Amino acid sequence: PMHLSYCSAVKAYNGDIVDFNLETINSSFLKILKLNKDIIGKKISEIKPEVKKAPFWQAMIKVIESELKDTQELAYEIGGKKKWFLVSTIPFLEGVLIAGLDITDRKIAEEELIKNYNVLQQSEEIARLGSWEYEIKTGKFNWSEGMYRLMNLKPGTEV
Repeated sequence: PMHLSYCSAVKAYNGDIVDFNLETINSSFLKILKLNKDIIGKKISEIKPEVKKAPFWQAMIKVIESELKDTQELAYEIGGKKKWFLVSTIPFLEGVLIAGLDITDRKIAEEELIKNYNVLQQSEEIARLGSWEYEIKTGKFNWSEGMYRLMNLKPGTEV
């Protein structure tokens, strides 16, 4: 499930990174990009010219210059659908190792949780209700904002 590739830096005479050569890429990455192995050895700008305008391009350069790993959650439209990836860019030899993992299902679940939380907050406010939960292990009550409002307490006051 991991998308992997290695790109070596292409530098100008002054040492600035101007492109990357795709040295290797696994089949998982090829499949998600809808490309085939004949792209190996080509410059990234030849394969996907638009990538030079993406924030990820600057992250690749920064990783090489700083010699520090970078990890980001990035959204892309693939086949008309929004897909999320956890992408780590790691300095390696004279380039970067890129490891990506599809986290779309997790991001959809997070968005659903946020949506449900917002609906609960709105419902509590409209109905002038509150909710709470009790943690058996710690013996603590956790109140919603609606509960604090009902009891006329400052939010965050220990219950």
